[in-house]
Amino acid sequence: MIEPIGVTAFPVLFLILVFGGGARLRRRDIDMDGAPPIDRRVFYIGKYAILGLWGAMVVQSWGVNLSFVPAPGWLRGISLVLRIGGFPLLLPCEALRVGAQGSAIAHEPQTT
Repeated sequence: MIEPIGVTAFPVLFLILVFGGGARLRRRDIDMDGAPPIDRRVFYIGKYAILGLWGAMVVQSWGVNLSFVPAPGWLRGISLVLRIGGFPLLLPCEALRVGAQGSAIAHEPQTT
């Protein structure tokens, strides 16, 4: 029971923080996206493709078999530890990024 909760909770918290922080910054007229470093289409496809992977992992953890090859229990355990261990590293980084942008960037109108 810990696996489905762990696999589901951290992406949900991260997405709440990202979209909630983004909405807060947009209300202050701060553009948090900026210019992508590569072609916009490739950048955004890659950026949002992770949501599909996270969704597949959540669905798999709740018992729907999506894998083509059965994974041994020890490998699932390692992946669970890495996944649960990695998201707490993302959460404070995102909170610091949103907090820094929200307080340190003065409103400047964009010129096009």
